[in-house]
Amino acid sequence: MPAQARGAVVGGGLGLVSAVLLTLFSKAVWVDVLHQAHALVALDNPALISVPLAFAGIWIGSMLDRGVRARQEREAFAMQEFYGQTGVLSGARADAGVAGA
Repeated sequence: MPAQARGAVVGGGLGLVSAVLLTLFSKAVWVDVLHQAHALVALDNPALISVPLAFAGIWIGSMLDRGVRARQEREAFAMQEFYGQTGVLSGARADAGVAGA
């Protein structure tokens, strides 16, 4: 199932917010910069949490989106996948003079 635009925004937002918060509460900022006794988060790399959270947000946001645009994107996905897997349009684009075909 394809990811819709709303799912991408939800996932991107979740990933960004979680990465910033985890970085702020990590040892690198909380202890080394703010001189607190202990970090609130024991992770050195926030990507261990923020990347899976972002992907989960993309999937959940896409699955819950029931708008008209989401329906259109779902309907167009099958043909888009077919073109991407088979390269059927590459010859037509080369004949039309489209750069990068």
